[in-house]
Amino acid sequence: MLNEAGSICSVVDLVLCYQDHSERAAFAVTSLGKQDMILGFTWLCEHNPEIDWTKGEVKMSRCPHHCITCAEEAHIEWRAKVCEHAAMCACCARHLPYADLNLLSPPPLAFPYREALHKDV
Repeated sequence: MLNEAGSICSVVDLVLCYQDHSERAAFAVTSLGKQDMILGFTWLCEHNPEIDWTKGEVKMSRCPHHCITCAEEAHIEWRAKVCEHAAMCACCARHLPYADLNLLSPPPLAFPYREALHKDV
């Protein structure tokens, strides 16, 4: 069945989390009507999920190892972005928030103004 609702308007890179499965993937964004997502043949071949067609259920019981480790990497990346955002806000406000001590030692190259965190104001 063709996508009658619309054409692809953009492509986004994000982390898909479903059951115990997690992976970084590029998603084509379009209007799908009642459908949340369409799984492509290449993705289905790579992950080889158990599919119950009568119930419409997908089980990720045979997922490759690289998908499992993606959840940990995504969490680390998310945490670095949270630290970066909080540090940038702190630089603009001219003080460091006391709620997150990890801001005092952000990941290397996490943001361009990290030196400002260590200067006395």
